[in-house]
Amino acid sequence: MTDDAPKHGPSAVQALRPGMLDADDQKIRRILAVLDDVSDPAVNQALLDPVRHRLALLKPARPLRFTRLLFIPMDPLTVPASGWLPGEPMIPRSIMTPIARIVRAGMGGAGTYIDRIIAEGKADTSHAVTHAGEVLWPLAADILTTAPSPDDWLATGLSQADYLPLAASLAAVFRRAPQLRRLALGEAIGALETDEEAMEGILRGIANESEAACAMIARLVLRQSPHAAGLLWRIVATGRSRDEKMAIQRAIDRGIDAVLDRLESPDGFAEIAHGGLAEVGIEVGRVTTLLREIEGNPAAAVHWPRLKPIREKLDLVCRERVAREVKEGLVMRLTGASGPVSRTVQTDLEACAREIRKLDAAARNVGAPARYDLLLRQAVEAVRNAAAAGILTPMRHVRLIEILAGSDAAESLYSGAAAG
Repeated sequence: MTDDAPKHGPSAVQALRPGMLDADDQKIRRILAVLDDVSDPAVNQALLDPVRHRLALLKPARPLRFTRLLFIPMDPLTVPASGWLPGEPMIPRSIMTPIARIVRAGMGGAGTYIDRIIAEGKADTSHAVTHAGEVLWPLAADILTTAPSPDDWLATGLSQADYLPLAASLAAVFRRAPQLRRLALGEAIGALETDEEAMEGILRGIANESEAACAMIARLVLRQSPHAAGLLWRIVATGRSRDEKMAIQRAIDRGIDAVLDRLESPDGFAEIAHGGLAEVGIEVGRVTTLLREIEGNPAAAVHWPRLKPIREKLDLVCRERVAREVKEGLVMRLTGASGPVSRTVQTDLEACAREIRKLDAAARNVGAPARYDLLLRQAVEAVRNAAAAGILTPMRHVRLIEILAGSDAAESLYSGAAAG
């Protein structure tokens, strides 16, 4: 199987190139609709690399092709080839197509089985990704353990000497990808208990992996499953000698450094500042858990001086996001209404209020609660003024107050209205 032949000619692709950096969300989605039918990876990279940060925020549901499925476990690690350094816990994006060809060629009939699972699927189809990945990723690990470098390896921009260390690191991650995915899915649904069976699968044979591979695994755990961060120090304990334990600890430290480097970067909190409101509270919770896990383990003491500035930066981003959503999502919509709001507008207002409260609840674990109390009071005041102006019916007034200020405040309001 290939990743499908192009259905759009070069002229259609060229027409999308101007203004890429300034493109709005609609144009970005239009570009993706074209590129999802273009099999040339060079074209994809040339157009999409400048806007990868935008794709991370938009989270478009793209077709579940073989290469995309193969590298889903590596998604937080992938960088442009120009941003890759040998030995660092990162994967240069330029190697994805040649590595996928190696894996595909070595799979035999299993490739057809995977094709059937992912047919017509999207990359956000959780069941299809999990089902197909459980077959594909361990097979990929076995294939890459012994496969020689492809003939076109130098076209990736990497040297021939880079192939074997990268292939070994990829194999180490693929070997544990089903278990890493289980941890990440558990984190996403707020599971109270870490999947012990998955953790044992990750630990199995890990002392035999390279430092770079262990650093990649550490970075994936911290980024996707921070509640399972204790696994990292269990990994250190698997060392069979003092030197081996020290080597694994160095790898874990490199993984932690890479994650903290990302948070310290100018766009380290872009998802919180600009991502979809429904997901922002989850991301804040993930980051605060990560910082707490690092801060709570003496083995990570070397990283502690970096945590306070990161936490202060996170608090500022959270407050700015809550303030913006209160202003634009509630206050401006209510003050700008010329008459009673419709049912559709009320539904949107309630949805916005719920997401603000979710973000507020997560953000209070980072900064001073009094600052968030002030922002919520501004939202409540706007709702009360809108009700007094006839913009909200009494029941719609009560429902918004209940979301923003709690059931007691709503009950008091309702009781007062009923008595009146």
